[in-house]
Amino acid sequence: MKAFIFDPLWDELATDELLKKLESGNLELVVTKDIAPLTDCKELFEGDEERLLCLNPDYVGWKLSSEDYANIPNLKGIMIASTAFEWVNQDAANEKNIPICHIVNFSTQAVAEWALLMMFNLARQTPRNDKGRLSARF
Repeated sequence: MKAFIFDPLWDELATDELLKKLESGNLELVVTKDIAPLTDCKELFEGDEERLLCLNPDYVGWKLSSEDYANIPNLKGIMIASTAFEWVNQDAANEKNIPICHIVNFSTQAVAEWALLMMFNLARQTPRNDKGRLSARF
């Protein structure tokens, strides 16, 4: 089985331990780090071996339509590096019996930090202050 990994952060995320686990699972990894349309990866759409589509949502702009994966032959699953998966067209995947797997608790701490930052911004009226500064003439 081939795992097609589209993630600009792969080098930072792929630890030696993770790579050993993946190698022991008889997976052939095809890693693409440069952001481009999925169709630019010709190997993804050629051949008949089973394959997994593994995505960082930033790679596809947080939108994966059925057209993006409809022509991938023998697609057995879509793995996404996020907690939320509403950005993936689930109806099309369900019709083709393609499971969508997400990472539970992915970025939980980062999301909590962002939420606190937004609360502080609102409490200090940062958006209003920024708007006034942007329109001011010096």
